[in-house]
Amino acid sequence: MLGNGGAAKAVLQAIIDRQAREIIVVARNVQLAKEKLHNFVVRTKNLRFVDYQTFNNRPQGDVMINTTPVGMFPKVDAAAVPEEVMQGYEAAVDIVYNPLETKFLAQAKAAGCKTCNGIYMLVAQAVAAEEIWLDRKLPDTLIEKVETELREEVIS
Repeated sequence: MLGNGGAAKAVLQAIIDRQAREIIVVARNVQLAKEKLHNFVVRTKNLRFVDYQTFNNRPQGDVMINTTPVGMFPKVDAAAVPEEVMQGYEAAVDIVYNPLETKFLAQAKAAGCKTCNGIYMLVAQAVAAEEIWLDRKLPDTLIEKVETELREEVIS
């Protein structure tokens, strides 16, 4: 997982919930990342932290997840890691949703990875917020419906 900000916490919890064998958090400042994610550190045995230089020299794993804003509009020509790092991964997820395909995802796709952007997460957060505001459960199909409509609008 690239990054250690607020979005990283939600992603990290999802990874833990899915019982990942090993989780590596990549950060510019490893000590600060450990402090920011302290609650996860104390209850997760398979969590490690590395800096980008170390990570870029050991590129292999199942899924790489970018939780940083790198590559988000308007700075779309940037990627969180060099293209060659993608070669050792099966899949890449970028929580960025604008643009739909970031440079990070384009690099991953070129390396043969399965890819996923952040549009679904954005819509799921919006639906969850509406449920709080309306104080009621919305239909389970709403996320997929809105995500599909939004994707069609953005692409067309």
